[in-house]
This record gives sequence, C-alpha cells and structure tokens, in this order.
Amino acid sequence: MRTPSQPQPRITLSADRLHQARRHLLHITGGDKRAVLARALAGDDVRELPIRAFLACPLAIYWAP
Repeated sequence: MRTPSQPQPRITLSADRLHQARRHLLHITGGDKRAVLARALAGDDVRELPIRAFLACPLAIYWAP
C-alpha cells in the first residue's frame, strides 16, 4: 500500500493478525509520539487511540528521542 505522504510502501495488518504474533514490540521516536504513548497509557478508549488494544498484552516498548 502506498500513501502520498510516504515514499516507501507500507504493510497493513489487522489487529487480530497482530495479536497472533509471538512477540509484541513498539518502537517510537520523538517527544510527540512519547506524549501520545503517555496519553494511551492513561486511558482505555481504544477508539480514541487504537494502540491501547495492545497495551494490555506483554509489550516491549522502545523509544528514541
């Protein structure tokens, strides 16, 4: 899948398929993404922030400034 804002192709997987993975890793970069992660950790509405669907399962989070 290609989007006008990104020069490289993307892969899209359903939440169900992602939950079937043996390991769950989240890599984020920058202060803005870290702030969004903090918001996600503070709430529970998955519709507001879809990443919340993965915060309940074992997840390794890697952040780089």
